[in-house]
Amino acid sequence: MRTRVTFAIALVACGAIGAAIGLGAFTFVYARGSSYLGRDPAACANCHVMESTTRRGASRATTPRRSATTATRLRAASRSIASRRSTGTFALRGRALDAVTALIAELAAARLAGRPDAELAGPRALHRQAQFYVDFVEAENSMGFHAPGEALRILAISIDLARQGQLALRGTPPPAPPAPAPATPAPGAPGPAVPAK
Repeated sequence: MRTRVTFAIALVACGAIGAAIGLGAFTFVYARGSSYLGRDPAACANCHVMESTTRRGASRATTPRRSATTATRLRAASRSIASRRSTGTFALRGRALDAVTALIAELAAARLAGRPDAELAGPRALHRQAQFYVDFVEAENSMGFHAPGEALRILAISIDLARQGQLALRGTPPPAPPAPAPATPAPGAPGPAVPAK
């Protein structure tokens, strides 16, 4: 009986693994994934198919597919930009993960110290929020290449929430948010009304 159950479990596991591999292979072939892996300049056109760049002095628009020289230059420039962007995002990602991990350690220590669940509810909620934000950047998986400012903003929020959770555990109220800057009217818009004397 035990070998039948073990065999059934192994059979189901093999079927699930096979289905995942088959689905991944089908998706790769259907999406022509191999076209993104080559050194062919047309590979850039897969991402930038809707962009058109105009050469100086040229009367027609050229795309990377039509101009191998342009594609080579674009690829070199994008690698340089990607390297700079991902370095900053990677560094802040590390800090966000450190902050979330430190909050988890402090939550565990507070739990072991016997603090009641009611006291830990607020810091736990802050942990879940901080973890969500850092997980979002992790799942996006471009290390900030497509939207570096947004990735950095999200990681900064994660760090802030984790540190707020640590402050809440220590009994220190989080600092008040800064007061909003006074709104300045847009150029040409009427200013505030001045009372008549």
